[in-house]
Amino acid sequence: MASTARPSSPPDGIGPGPPVRTRRGAELLMLVFAALITTAALVLVEVNQHQQLSPDLLGYGGTYLALFTVAHVAVRKLAPHADPLILPCVALLNGLGLVMIHRLDLAATAKAVQAGQPAPGGDASHQVVWTAIGVVLFLGVLWFLRDHRSLARYGYTCGLAGLVLLIIPGTSRAPGTSPPCCSRGQCPSASWCSTRTSGSRC
Repeated sequence: MASTARPSSPPDGIGPGPPVRTRRGAELLMLVFAALITTAALVLVEVNQHQQLSPDLLGYGGTYLALFTVAHVAVRKLAPHADPLILPCVALLNGLGLVMIHRLDLAATAKAVQAGQPAPGGDASHQVVWTAIGVVLFLGVLWFLRDHRSLARYGYTCGLAGLVLLIIPGTSRAPGTSPPCCSRGQCPSASWCSTRTSGSRC
């Protein structure tokens, strides 16, 4: 008579543990919450400025939703055990930044119309483009860097690079703008200011 093989039991009587939850559902709910806040803020800004909704709102809102939907799907597929708070926080901060920039664009356009000047180009579209670039880079990192622990050896290098990137915006100045001393009337000389403001004098 053939004997039936008995399944081998785990060592020390320890059975397999329950499957680890990925918490991607929680991430999706928080992304929906961030999208609702951003959409409501965009609508309020439009209504307060124009008393109606412009076609730009659909473009900004739709692109915003599409980009972070793609990011969420990528995290669900490529990094299912990632922290569920990071992407929703990024989406919320980015969305609020988009709302603020759009508000400034509308104010600049209204001011130009009142002065009889052509409306300036908006910066909200630039924000959307940079968001798209950031999402593409994010997808590239998820694709090529499957194990984030390999970055531990570059911890100090990444920290130093981050500090340098934080300092750069504070040290740069747009061409044609005056240094702080010139704006306060403390310019040493006209030639000194003109050489430091790309030809614009105090």
